Amino acid sequence: MKKLSILSLSLMLAACSLNPKYERPDAPVPSTYNAAGSEAQEGLLSGADLGWREVFQEPRLRALIDLGLENNRDMLIA
Repeated sequence: MKKLSILSLSLMLAACSLNPKYERPDAPVPSTYNAAGSEAQEGLLSGADLGWREVFQEPRLRALIDLGLENNRDMLIA
């Protein structure tokens, strides 16, 4: 019984925290909102402007995509 009381007392003391209460710092938010087009660099395409095939740059992956599209039964039926 004495061991149990010592164990429970040590667990209760370990649960006490002496750390100060955490205060979340303010997030750095700009005062004005700039549209995406105003800060976009010229000559670069956005992800929405790219075709889905241009996203994949590896030749083996492109060949696999082409093979899959050639053998797509739904596309052959249509």
